[in-house]
Amino acid sequence: MKWRLGLDVGTNSMGWAALEIADGIDDRGKALGKPVQLIDSGVRIFSDGRDPQSKESLAASRREPRGARRNRDRYIKRRTEFMDRLIEHGLMPSDKTKREELEKQDPWALRVHGLDEQLTLHQLGRALFHLQQRRGFKSNRKTDKGSDEKGAIKQAELQVKERMKEQGARTLGELLGRERVDQEKRNQTLPKGQRKPLTVARAKPTKVKNKNTYDFYPTRDMVAHEFDALWNQQKQYHRATLNDVAYDALANQDTSTGKQVGSLFFQRPLKPQPVGKCALYPHEEERAPKALASTQALRIYQEVNHLKLRQPGLAERKLTVEERSKIVANLLSSQKVSFDRIRKTLLKLPDASFSIESPKVKDLKGDLTAYILCQKPSAKVTGRWGPKWRDMPRDQQDAIVEILLGMDPVYGNDRENPAFAPAVQSIANALGIDEAKAKELLATNDEQNVINWLVEDFGFSRERAEAIESAPIPAGHGRLGRTATNKISPWLMSEQAEAIDPINNETRIFAPYTYDQSCRLGGYSHTPTPDGEVFDQLPYYGKVLERSVAFGTGDVDHKQEKRIGKIANPTVHVALNQIRAVVNALAKRYGTPQEIVVEVARDLPLSAKGKKDLDKQQTANKKANDARVAELTEHEQRNTYDNRMRMRLWEELNQNDKLNRCCVYTGEQIGIERLFSAEVEIEHILPRSRTLDDGFGNKTLSMKTANRYKGQRTPSEAFGDSKDGYDWAAISARADNLSDNKKWRFGPDAMERFDEKERGFLARQLGDTRYIARLTREYLTKMAGPYNVWVTTGHLTSELRHAWGLNSVLAGHNRAETEAEDIKKNRNDHRHHALDAVVIA
Repeated sequence: MKWRLGLDVGTNSMGWAALEIADGIDDRGKALGKPVQLIDSGVRIFSDGRDPQSKESLAASRREPRGARRNRDRYIKRRTEFMDRLIEHGLMPSDKTKREELEKQDPWALRVHGLDEQLTLHQLGRALFHLQQRRGFKSNRKTDKGSDEKGAIKQAELQVKERMKEQGARTLGELLGRERVDQEKRNQTLPKGQRKPLTVARAKPTKVKNKNTYDFYPTRDMVAHEFDALWNQQKQYHRATLNDVAYDALANQDTSTGKQVGSLFFQRPLKPQPVGKCALYPHEEERAPKALASTQALRIYQEVNHLKLRQPGLAERKLTVEERSKIVANLLSSQKVSFDRIRKTLLKLPDASFSIESPKVKDLKGDLTAYILCQKPSAKVTGRWGPKWRDMPRDQQDAIVEILLGMDPVYGNDRENPAFAPAVQSIANALGIDEAKAKELLATNDEQNVINWLVEDFGFSRERAEAIESAPIPAGHGRLGRTATNKISPWLMSEQAEAIDPINNETRIFAPYTYDQSCRLGGYSHTPTPDGEVFDQLPYYGKVLERSVAFGTGDVDHKQEKRIGKIANPTVHVALNQIRAVVNALAKRYGTPQEIVVEVARDLPLSAKGKKDLDKQQTANKKANDARVAELTEHEQRNTYDNRMRMRLWEELNQNDKLNRCCVYTGEQIGIERLFSAEVEIEHILPRSRTLDDGFGNKTLSMKTANRYKGQRTPSEAFGDSKDGYDWAAISARADNLSDNKKWRFGPDAMERFDEKERGFLARQLGDTRYIARLTREYLTKMAGPYNVWVTTGHLTSELRHAWGLNSVLAGHNRAETEAEDIKKNRNDHRHHALDAVVIA
């Protein structure tokens, strides 16, 4: 029996239907394939891999507590080891009772007195143990590069150093402990009721959108400096005990002589972030960073080579090599180039238009890495590499960017990173340095090593070298690895492709190669090539979708999913595994299907007016976003989602007058400089903890003080009584300037309205189902063959279901609430998935 399988794939459900199809061929030699009868149908309901309320990945909800447990365990282990070494070297009593007595002494006072006065060995041990408990932040340049967290900590670090300078404090302990010592002395002269509590000297993070901000933050360097200061001062009193052996056991940081890191400063090497596989070379290589000059150039050539030029009265044509060269030259030296500039200035064709040009797409992106690194010193910008960057050969640019990004030589499971050795060799060859130096620069976690290299080898000032090292070059990775990039790029840049001259219809060798042509010439296929292999039972999807999975360990001892890797999106991962379970079960029951049809969920087609309105809105959104990006660049702020969101919310406070944009709650003015400071925060109007609403409509800007005061309350709950200096009438007046979607959130019935209108909206569902359908087709070709699997749309399914009168099949269960409406599917009756699958099949 030949049969066809229909699948209605969703994020947490799957309808299926098996139809027998006619055997044989018609008089034209084509297979009949006409449905004969319905064999069976059904529905499978499954979890989508997300929390029902928050919609976050279940893996994430498990990962966070697990990470907290591990951090706690590591802290306790490090603390225990440090205490054991203090006892071993006579800096702590071995008797537990005596150690508990020692805990009563204020360690902050000991850290202050120990800089000038003699402490007992046990008092010194108490002060050093306190350093271990709060040993400060140590940056990892590879994992922290460009992160908002690192930026916040850096800002807090500068504030601490400034305070130390102002108050003449030699160490962090003196800065924070002196206030406690002074207050303790004052308290001794005061009666009990008038004594003030001692200052709590601890850096406490404040969470804003799951990101930390700090008023001050000590660093590991500050703690190391204070340890040495205390040690050296007390060494003159306890020379026999405070010897080099004790120092190395507790605080050694120099491992060049083979010594181990002291327990105070030991830090477990961080696990490298996994990188996806090259789309063309998935078995051999990871994807190359977007910031590489070669990756930027490949993208530019690929986009320009695919451009087609349209002129009135002439057929659409590809660009000539000469035209391509003019555009590429401008893109390589700019952040972006507009189509207006291309047609009017570069090509001198004012009536021309381009294939991808639209109201939403008005320009092409240039070499973003070069744009960032080429900045010259000015009144506003420190300056980075400068114009000389563009004069360097591309292999040297790649080598320098590789060093700026950094790379780990091994993965977290001690498996060798296959990209590391080739990168070291490329850097050494390009820059003319020995491989040992290249390896050191590429693998180092200390930005000072890179800064020193920039100063010594290129002659930059230290300030400028720091600006280069911390430059916000593009993050993430492209689709191709370094090998594929190097093989394809020469073809994209070459001038040997043939094309038809639209003027005289002659074949001429003048058009650049497109990406697919370049892939073939480089020995690759840019789309999955059917290998003819089919299975009676579908294997794990990772074996088939090699270009889409990532993060596999390759370890033969690991389970299949961990060894091969998986798709990061949990909903897609779960759905593909469910597809395998259903399809394999049906194949065992009825044999392998000859044809498979899959429905992809898409938006219903908009009317002409709807399309125009949507296009107009998207155009306006892009224009506004481009303006925000330009203003961020002008003010030397990183182009991040968080910063763009701040800009958007800031504009909303007063659309017409940027000088009169105020915090809704306090009325304090928020200028552009203050906008990006720690004083201003993005605030959820209705608490996210109570609504799980992280959309734009539930956000505004707030002064940090007001945000702390508001806490997990609605505006009305927090400020409605006009207490503690807040004026509810003024808050309401300012809230009236916000959009309608935000005004109602300031009302006393905001939570009731939210419960009625907002809860249950699944923002990501549509995107997931589109993705699932595309990957499902590729996956299922391994059972039915590459030409017997196809995808249909939800709109077509709906139209056929209506035309065939199937909407009434579930009558009584799916009737609309009013007779005036058409009979509709009841989405709470899961049988409609099976009905859809029958239509799809």
